[in-house]
This record gives sequence, structure tokens and C-alpha cells, in this order.
Amino acid sequence: MKLDEIEKLIAAATPGPWTEEYENSGYIMAHQKGGGHDICKMTTGSTKADADFIAASRTLMPKLLKLAHTSISLDLLFYSGSAVGMSHQLDAWRVAMAELESK
Repeated sequence: MKLDEIEKLIAAATPGPWTEEYENSGYIMAHQKGGGHDICKMTTGSTKADADFIAASRTLMPKLLKLAHTSISLDLLFYSGSAVGMSHQLDAWRVAMAELESK
């Protein structure tokens, strides 16, 4: 999947952050944090880890996409031999990494 297609998926998805919850009925849900609507309900064969992954993906995907874009820009600058903008792109990459590692 191309990065612009991932951007469109992110833009079209319900805003985050999302959270997960287990109900007594056996459903594991991912829903919009703060009382928003349900994103998905899972039943047979689903685990809490599945719900955690789905809920976390809403916050992680934009961060990973930003990191991918800055990595590509840094790579292009490096292989073009251009020092112009290299420091700025390296700083942008470091910011993207810090955002990815933050909660």
C-alpha cells in the first residue's frame, strides 16, 4: 500500500484516540475514547490483545506515517549528496521518532 493511500485511510477513519474494553457478554470492543461510538466489536476467537492492537493503531498509524515520510526525505537527501536541508530533515526525523515513542 502506498503512503498516500494510508493517509486517506487515516483521514477517513473515526478520530482517535481509541480505547478497548471487555464486556461481560464476551465482546471485546474498540471505541472512541471519551464516550464516542464503537469502532468494532469482536466475538469468538478474539483476544484482548486483538482489541489493544486495533485501539492502538488509530494513534500509531499517523505517527508511523510521519516517520516514514521523514525517513524517505532524509534518504533522498543523503543519496542525492545534498547537505542542504539534511540537518532540518534529521531534526524532523528525531521529532517523529520521539512522537512514536511517546504515549
